[in-house]
Amino acid sequence: VDSTVGDGVSTASAGVVEIRCSSEDAGLSFVECRGLTFTNVAFSGCGSWRPSTNVDIYNTLSSPVGFVEFRVALYFLFSRDIRFSGVSVLDSPGAGAVFYGPHGINTIES
Repeated sequence: VDSTVGDGVSTASAGVVEIRCSSEDAGLSFVECRGLTFTNVAFSGCGSWRPSTNVDIYNTLSSPVGFVEFRVALYFLFSRDIRFSGVSVLDSPGAGAVFYGPHGINTIES
């Protein structure tokens, strides 16, 4: 049995919290964070646009340099000591999780 906690959040009978993004352009970004733990959580339909490290040589409108963008549900920039346990990313229009410039010990258990 699922029960609604609030807009976009519900708990399943297995004790997993589901976070549903309201649009495909929604996602979560964490910048210079430390010591985050995600346990028994599912992210559904998330995928915000983020810049990659690849230069877009075909985009002449960017100033001074444009980067190819990609979609990702969970984006970690220069973050450290992140732990995932029982985390799922469902129906993302892009990547599930990206760690850019990670530091410390980052653990993905399941």
